[in-house]
Order: sequence, then C-alpha cells, then structure tokens
Amino acid sequence: MKSPDLVGRTILVVEDEALIALELQDELSAAGATVLLATMRTGARMVKQHGLSAAILDLRPGCNDHRLIARALKKRGVPFLFHSTHPPEDVTTVRGAPVMLKPKNPGDTVKALALLMRQGQPEAR
Repeated sequence: MKSPDLVGRTILVVEDEALIALELQDELSAAGATVLLATMRTGARMVKQHGLSAAILDLRPGCNDHRLIARALKKRGVPFLFHSTHPPEDVTTVRGAPVMLKPKNPGDTVKALALLMRQGQPEAR
C-alpha cells in the first residue's frame, strides 16, 4: 500500500542478510519508495553517491561499519533507524536513532521509518 511519506523517496537499506533485505525492499517498493540495497561494506559509499530520503541500517555489535554509515547519514541530515537482532549496548552506538529489534514484520519497520520521516529525527546526544 502506498504511503504518502514514502512515495518518490529514495531509501537505503543496509542489510547483510539477503532475505531480510529483500523483504524490506518489497515493503518499501510497495509503499512507493525507490530502494537501494547495500551491505555493510558498500553502505558508506552509497550514502555519499546518492541523495537519500532515509535509511534502515543493520546494527551489528562489534562492527564499526554501521557507525561510519550512521555518521555519514547524520552529517547529511538523513533520518534513519537501526534494525537489529541485538539491543544496542549504549545510546552513543546508535547515534540517537531508533532501534527496531528483529525479528520484526517488514511492514512494521517500514511504518516506523515513515513515522520517523514525518516527525524528523531527533539530534543525537
């Protein structure tokens, strides 16, 4: 179902689990968004190369890649949320972004992203 908050928007999905990435892509596309898929290795480059409206990032404790991508998104003012099987170890790790714990219905994640875009993302503290 189309979402006014997502129609015509470009959303980056950084997810290393292919099935989850494809499910999110399907939901976002159905909502009217253009979806760019990336892995942790390619995510930061995608942020720099594309004008993004929002992003969904896989949060992987012990991995610095999600931090680099989060910093790049914050620098550009792009709202994002984390999608993770692990709760964040501390608030600074997630840069003030919301965290959706997996497993989660992809539709719920897309609704949360649309709400985040509508409200604007709070500044990290």
